[in-house]
Amino acid sequence: MPLLELLTPDHMELIHSSALDILESVGIRVTTEEALKIFAEAGAQVNKNEKTVKIPSHLVEEMIKKFPKVFELGGRDNKNKIILERGRFYTRASTGFMYVLDFKTGEWRRATMDDAFIAARVIDYLDKISINATHLFPVEAPLQAGDVYSFKVVLENSSKHIVVSPLELRNLKTIWSMAKVIVPEDRLIKTPVFSVLNCPNSPLTLRDDITIFCSKYRIPTIINSAPVIGVSSPVTLAGTMILQCAEALATLTLIQLVNPGSPAIWGCKSTPLDMRYGTPLAGAVEIGLLSAANVELAHYYGLPAEGFGPRTDSKMLDEQAGIERALVALLPALAGAEIISGAGCLEAVATFSIEQLIIDNELYGILERILNGISFDKDRLAIDIIKRVGIGGNYLKDLSTAKYYRSEFFIPRLFNRRDRKTWTASGAKRVEEVAREKVERILNEHEPLQLSREEKEELNAILKEFSKSLQG
Repeated sequence: MPLLELLTPDHMELIHSSALDILESVGIRVTTEEALKIFAEAGAQVNKNEKTVKIPSHLVEEMIKKFPKVFELGGRDNKNKIILERGRFYTRASTGFMYVLDFKTGEWRRATMDDAFIAARVIDYLDKISINATHLFPVEAPLQAGDVYSFKVVLENSSKHIVVSPLELRNLKTIWSMAKVIVPEDRLIKTPVFSVLNCPNSPLTLRDDITIFCSKYRIPTIINSAPVIGVSSPVTLAGTMILQCAEALATLTLIQLVNPGSPAIWGCKSTPLDMRYGTPLAGAVEIGLLSAANVELAHYYGLPAEGFGPRTDSKMLDEQAGIERALVALLPALAGAEIISGAGCLEAVATFSIEQLIIDNELYGILERILNGISFDKDRLAIDIIKRVGIGGNYLKDLSTAKYYRSEFFIPRLFNRRDRKTWTASGAKRVEEVAREKVERILNEHEPLQLSREEKEELNAILKEFSKSLQG
């Protein structure tokens, strides 16, 4: 259950009614004739010349009712199957980085295929990160194909569900073809191995080609209205939420018009602009507030929510990174988000750090412990134990201490809780040094579920054909 509530029922109703008013009076822009036809046949007011659509409120509200409340996200094996429903908590890495901090040299540089390989394998191993992602767009790939190259690497090196951020529709079609090499199409539709991050072009322009394709094949869509506050959305937080809601509801309506029952996740997130420097921000606490409020709005509509997770504007793994990441992640988690995203990112989601990914895995474990709360079952009330130990006794010797310690307290595997003497004797290592060593151990010891030689050859053939089409 959510532990944080920022919005009252009246607030949510006000956001909803205002978004409906925007859709009905201002409308949205689409990019394809197919979307115009779908909306027109459903009774929306369509301007073909301007490619704009005004959507009646009753149509939006009718379509919202058609979304599944519970659905599955699959992986390459049944072990990594995820059931998205209220009360469950999952996590994922961020997507779409072009730069990394080299974990061996500390150099800031363009990401490579090898970096993508390392990240995919490490995430496959980490137990507190539920979902993998096309996190790195490698320098070896054509600029317009980084998502496809990254998906292939992750698919080959992880059996977890994958979130992709497609650059274009043709890229998404190629990703779908690759997924069908591993999983038959009928099972892929039933339990998809990847989800799509679908970002409208704020203000009020849909990525309708991506939306329609996802809906046709029931690919779960994370609707991520992500305006830059003060640039592509109002500078006020409430105004930004209304714009996001309008864009998300328009996308949701199109999904259900194409294929009723197709799954979606409310993932609205936003980025403020620091007006002093003209820089987009990732670690501002207002991002956490907006993310938490959007989680509440998702649940108002009966949809699962993805909230922002650990994010920072810092360029390194320092105190700023730690404070910003913890606060921005904690707020939507407390609001009840089903998925928290963002592990591994630095510098306003411009740079990826594998050490930060390891540290975020620890943070996700702490969030999970917070959300589990305090248990008041009969055994944990410990009344009989208090009576047994009595006045002036010692609970350290009582069997209940050994029995419940590990379930009552989060036991870190990365952070150091030893005394200074022991810490010094073990090398006086900073947390990022410990994380770096863990990366090396994972790469040496962890072997992800392997694809067959035939599957790898087919993926290579698809990628080769796609690359050739980019040159035509």
